[in-house]
Amino acid sequence: YDHWTGTKITTVEQARHSVNNIDLNKLKLDPSELGAVEMGTGEKRVQVFLDPYCKPCLEVLNEAKALTGQYTFELLFVPSGNHERSNNRVRELHCASDKSVVVDALLNQESIKQASSCNFEPLMRRMYAAQLLPVDAVPFIVSPSGQIARNKPESLETWLNQER
Repeated sequence: YDHWTGTKITTVEQARHSVNNIDLNKLKLDPSELGAVEMGTGEKRVQVFLDPYCKPCLEVLNEAKALTGQYTFELLFVPSGNHERSNNRVRELHCASDKSVVVDALLNQESIKQASSCNFEPLMRRMYAAQLLPVDAVPFIVSPSGQIARNKPESLETWLNQER
């Protein structure tokens, strides 16, 4: 039984689909309510859970920058593991006074000017969502059709273009 969709699983293909796909709309998880940082202007939306110090995550981010005309990437920064350094950087990224500089500051390992006040509620919702899904590896990418990639695909563009 697929608890996310409320449907009975009767075939191996249905089980495979259930494990490798997620419908964030059905789960009522709106990335903007989770404090997502948007990158791009494309009609197709891609959610990416990533740790600010995860090398494969930063590689995905670099690849995504080249695809921002086709896709809008909703970046959801989460610490992987219980590392104080990642926790601090996630809070810093969340509380940036100018969200448009977050990606470049992250890639260039620069500090970010902080907002004078910061609402941590979206960040807490993001952390709960990451546990609920479960985001068990980063990067954790959800394609426009709901297909999931746990870890970095060999090529982000190829993976997105071969959606099932």
